[in-house]
Amino acid sequence: MNAIGQPMSRADGRLKVTGRARYTADVPLPDATHAAVVHSTVANGRTVSINIAAAQKAPGVLAVFTHRNMPRMNPTPKPWSHLHPHGQGYLPLQDDKIHYAGQPIALVVATTRDQAMHAGTLISAEYEAEQPVVFNRQIAKEAVDPPQFLWPVASSVGNADKGIRGGAVRIEQTYSTADRHHNQMEPHATAAVWDAHGTLTLYETTQHIFGAQELVSIVLGVPIEKINVVSHFVGGGFGGKAYVWPHTLLTALAAKMLNRPVRIQLTRAQMYSMVGHQAATIQLIALGADNDGKLTGIRHESISATPVFDNYIEYAAIASRHLWAASGGISRTTRSSM
Repeated sequence: MNAIGQPMSRADGRLKVTGRARYTADVPLPDATHAAVVHSTVANGRTVSINIAAAQKAPGVLAVFTHRNMPRMNPTPKPWSHLHPHGQGYLPLQDDKIHYAGQPIALVVATTRDQAMHAGTLISAEYEAEQPVVFNRQIAKEAVDPPQFLWPVASSVGNADKGIRGGAVRIEQTYSTADRHHNQMEPHATAAVWDAHGTLTLYETTQHIFGAQELVSIVLGVPIEKINVVSHFVGGGFGGKAYVWPHTLLTALAAKMLNRPVRIQLTRAQMYSMVGHQAATIQLIALGADNDGKLTGIRHESISATPVFDNYIEYAAIASRHLWAASGGISRTTRSSM
């Protein structure tokens, strides 16, 4: 405890303020190539055709991958297993289905990042589009109780409804929160290198190196001892860098196919479509209190948006159980809706 109140230098402080800290995108890799993702322009449906001819002929382009030539991946663990939080359930470039706006439909690898990004603009696609599902209050009425994957989705102590009814003052309101995107100062980046012995080294912007190692091992079918995940510094995470996102898997497979290191760095715009976000919520809160302002009952129900291919939970109601006391009882429930 003798450190409290004392000025102390951060172990990595000098490296960061002098620019010598190497983040994932700064790691030098001899003979490295660069990748860029091309996104769907519809939010639901399927791709009927993808024209990559012009991109293949563009300067510096080494390969263009779509669902037609991307190697097949193993399915992710079933939802709600202990591995599920490591990454999303839908794997990129495995079929022609479109589940969400901005979904990857192609990956371009070129000699430079600018060449890869330019070639990506030359790719065109035709879609069979369908009406997308949009989260709103009406749909939220059809919310379901999802299975647990981190903490219990519902819990109660005492009799919250009785405590609320018995309060001298009663309040019941519905609140909503919008989608929130992490937008870390350091965009997500991945560099993948395979050696002659089949060992994959991933330089990754991750908060969870062991989770990344485990999921990549399963999806790519590579023994876990043959996967190294390296993350020297993380320029902001906030939970958004605890998952394995599609660009990581695509980069690893592209490097294997080309037998060369491949690097990808997401653009700022891609931070809104490629790496998840904190889902919008609708929260129903009822409180009862006595005339002295002491709570007699709390009921908190949170409904959050979830993907059409997964069932993600935003545990917005969990804090109500732990941060406040209510003499009559507390109940909290977290639900999800597409």
